Amino acid sequence: MVTIPLSSRRHLVELVPRSIEGICEEALAVTRTFDWVKGINVPDLTRLVHRSDVVAMALAAHHMVAIPHLRVCDHSASSLLALIGTLQAAGVESVLLISGDGAGKGTHCVAAIRLVAHAYPSLKVYAAFDPYRQAMSDENQYADQKLDAGAHGLFTQPFFDLDLAQSVLTRFGSVPLYMGVSPVLTPKSKAYWESVNKVPFPDSFEPTLDWNTRFTAEMLQVSESMGQQVYIMPIRCEVMGFLSGVSLQLGHVLQ
Repeated sequence: MVTIPLSSRRHLVELVPRSIEGICEEALAVTRTFDWVKGINVPDLTRLVHRSDVVAMALAAHHMVAIPHLRVCDHSASSLLALIGTLQAAGVESVLLISGDGAGKGTHCVAAIRLVAHAYPSLKVYAAFDPYRQAMSDENQYADQKLDAGAHGLFTQPFFDLDLAQSVLTRFGSVPLYMGVSPVLTPKSKAYWESVNKVPFPDSFEPTLDWNTRFTAEMLQVSESMGQQVYIMPIRCEVMGFLSGVSLQLGHVLQ
């Protein structure tokens, strides 16, 4: 068991927005039950009816912290600024700008960050960091470009190796970071992460609930020790059950 006194309301949980009512109920349950969760990270999935901006505004209406992912490839400069203005007026205080992988009007990510950060200086604009898509030196340089353009901080792809995570925490120690972590509970899921996302799993990895809850607790510990935050992506598992397992690993008593 990892026993550490987590700071209150620092971390995020990513929830898939299958319905507005469903995600609002789930988000309320998560933030009320786990005193170390401050808000919800909202992915933008084009296959779903409800896009991240609409969901984030619904969560903000319930006075919850919500950080939507926005695919800049789907927007022109003017439409992106208009969307950001609508979000901010609805009470959304942070956004994560990602390039996106589809065809669209194609505002470049670094340019989009510079544009939004200049137009909305009170908004916290986050950028993505992926330690697997290219050489780490190149990814570090790409992240530096985003930060120089005005990004407030970085959201990383999920980590499965504490040594790799610590290297990123050290490299960007003065930058607000949300370190990603996601349970991988089957050999098939592991194979997907390896083939699609190019993730090199450590030899110690096990596709079990115990390994994943313990690793998540350790990521929370390491991140907190360096003044940083975590966001948890409980993909393909029951959210409340997984977070309860993490809390038990942390030695926390549920509210």
